Amino acid sequence: MIRLHSPMSIEDCFARLRSELDPPWKIFGRKPVVGTVTRARLLVHKRTSVFVRNSFQPHLSATFQPDGGGTSITCRFVLHPFTVAFMVLWVTAVLLVGGGAVGELVRPNHSDEAWAGVFVLFGMLAFAAALVGGGWWLNASDKDLLIKFLTSKLQAVAAPPNHAQRLAHAPGLPV
Repeated sequence: MIRLHSPMSIEDCFARLRSELDPPWKIFGRKPVVGTVTRARLLVHKRTSVFVRNSFQPHLSATFQPDGGGTSITCRFVLHPFTVAFMVLWVTAVLLVGGGAVGELVRPNHSDEAWAGVFVLFGMLAFAAALVGGGWWLNASDKDLLIKFLTSKLQAVAAPPNHAQRLAHAPGLPV
């Protein structure tokens, strides 16, 4: 989690971000960052080529809170919600089907083919982990670009740690 602070008001932050983003449905846009901003949150990602799409690229999700004369911004890197939903359904289906293979294997008179189902189960789970991890890794540099985008457009800086964090890191106190 990354915390930023902008001297701009929330309304100014929303207006600036809306002017600097292309909406997700705008295929041939020119802006380097694509996404949506609402009062609830910001969800953005780096624009990719029309011919290349990585569903597992990092998306920056941020929430905004008024903070004195400015705005406190809490950022997280997430997968797109559709990607998360698809992977949950896919892994669930793999576990349900693979569970049948494991169930067959624990039967006293199981066939030798039952082992194949278990290998397929673990192979599919390993493939899912590699797909998500590899897709995220391929676009890991997007995270820096997205933070720089926010800091430059909103004149934001890293937020100072809150009081509890300062006490936890104070010299001489047990951590």
